Amino acid sequence: MSMVKMCAALMLASLAGALPAEASAAAAKLTVTNAGSGRGSVLCNGSTCLSSYPAGSPVKLTASPDAASTFGGWSGACSGSTTCSLAMTTNRTVTATFTKRPVAYTLTINKAGAGAGSVLCNGGTCASSYPAGSSVKVSASPGVASTFGGWSGACSGSGTCSLAMTANRTVTASFTPAAGGSPRLVEAPLSGVQYTDLLFSFTWDAGAKPTAGVSLQMVGADIHAGPGSSTLARFAARSNEVGTRSWKLVSTASGAVLKSGLVSLASVAAFPFKSGPTSSPATPGVPYSCKPQCVAFVQFQLDLQQGIGNAWEYWTRYSDIGYKRFAQGSTRAPRPGDVLVWDSSLAGYGHVAVVGSVDLASGTLTLRDTNWDNRCGFSGDVPMTLTKSTTGGWTIGQGTGASRSVGKLIGWLSKDLAWPY
Repeated sequence: MSMVKMCAALMLASLAGALPAEASAAAAKLTVTNAGSGRGSVLCNGSTCLSSYPAGSPVKLTASPDAASTFGGWSGACSGSTTCSLAMTTNRTVTATFTKRPVAYTLTINKAGAGAGSVLCNGGTCASSYPAGSSVKVSASPGVASTFGGWSGACSGSGTCSLAMTANRTVTASFTPAAGGSPRLVEAPLSGVQYTDLLFSFTWDAGAKPTAGVSLQMVGADIHAGPGSSTLARFAARSNEVGTRSWKLVSTASGAVLKSGLVSLASVAAFPFKSGPTSSPATPGVPYSCKPQCVAFVQFQLDLQQGIGNAWEYWTRYSDIGYKRFAQGSTRAPRPGDVLVWDSSLAGYGHVAVVGSVDLASGTLTLRDTNWDNRCGFSGDVPMTLTKSTTGGWTIGQGTGASRSVGKLIGWLSKDLAWPY
């Protein structure tokens, strides 16, 4: 074959796409794109990336974010977030994702332990966030009768901590009571009953009691703080539950639990009704008339001297007698010694009675009164039902053999806690 014919044959083969395989695979395309909210560049083998590379050649890709961005990682022919090595055995497409840095990062300061103390940032109050890249010096200052136990989280050790705000940071400072700084329980409650106050007294060494104060917490109990001092805290707790109940003494400032324990409420005592009455407490020697008997009965049993004439007035004047008010459906169950109140639609005067006993487990209570529905005379223990709803509300209902109109029963009054000493 002559040279002219050979050249012609090659030209025809090229036009027909029939070149040898090694000629068509001489180069592979590389497509590199950026994505994300940030900015940056990609280098190939340390320099600007080309659009194609010799078939089979190696290419090392490196991502370089600008000062306001971070590199989020590769996708496509590369993965991960480090340098990517490609073998150009075929066309390749790679995407580099860059994310814009936040303007600021959050700093969360937590305190732990039973001691007291504060945390300072750069010598002052800690802010919730700081500019990205800024430096924050975090220091601990233990309170009176407390020591600093050390850092955890983004800080460690027990000295001043320097943080670079290149990400959100969380730091916890632990404070522990110094020797002699823990409260001592000097008066523990005995087994209680529902109408009896449980008494707690705590003492500290001089200067050790938290200056912001302390509080007593007990599930199912009303708490009343008694008179105290710089080294003494006293509380009365009135429980509505039976069984073992936990209590805890808490720092008002930090919420830290300073002391905790258990108390056993093993009995539910009935209200100790007095015999009688045979005369009005307000005017001794004067017999009761029929209509105000229920009011006089309550006044006598509970030693009330306030001039409340009609029974329904107890509901509106509850604070005059130092009581709290709880409507039907309240989450606070009635207790022995509470006053049940019916509204004025009952005989025009309403009605009041005293709760004698309560059994939350069986859902029953008893009451005593006089002159129910204008019928003169004293009642014995009248049984009523006590039910608890799925949302925790208590409702007094009609008991077996009872003749009390519960549809007009508004609720009950309970004596405010007062320090018993």
